[in-house]
Amino acid sequence: MKSNICKLTLSLIVIFFFNSFSLADLDTDILLLKKEKLYKKIKQIRDELMNEEHNNEQVSGSHRNLNQVLVTLVDEYDDKPTESTILTISDGPVYDFGRLTPIVDKQHTFLLFVSGREPIANIVVNSLSAPFQFASSRPHGGKFPGVGGTCDPNYIAADCTFVLSTRARQRGEFNDIIRITYTQNGQVKTAERKIRAMY
Repeated sequence: MKSNICKLTLSLIVIFFFNSFSLADLDTDILLLKKEKLYKKIKQIRDELMNEEHNNEQVSGSHRNLNQVLVTLVDEYDDKPTESTILTISDGPVYDFGRLTPIVDKQHTFLLFVSGREPIANIVVNSLSAPFQFASSRPHGGKFPGVGGTCDPNYIAADCTFVLSTRARQRGEFNDIIRITYTQNGQVKTAERKIRAMY
């Protein structure tokens, strides 16, 4: 009984936030990402409540009503045209490697968040200027996603990682931009993250 109350309470909270946002009005990629994950949570709760209702004949009227609301929400969302997939790079707006010692290599793993249900197959990643490079065992750098990265350079369908490293011989401040370009529904889109290092 206690678990049912917790699920009902969580469901009400999820419904409130789900209805509070319109995908057309979102200004940031992060909000779109959160709404996609919120949809998955709603679907999970919906399935759990349906299983309980199926296995328990003594289900309250309010329980049934809430279950129906969840079913309607999920069905309406599933019937909508698929939202364009959006890529978002972690550690924004600027990732600073900090103050480093020359000749010493430092790496950082970035997360590439994927929102939407359409995988991306046409990915172009820009070349980086020294001292930045995708992590590699070779002195002149590697290719996306770098050694240790989990992103597929040809096909991205879920959150993944890529690894960057920096190593400079001379002192100074260095800046660059990671730029991942892709096409969705005929539109060219870009995920960017500024990077900086001081030697």
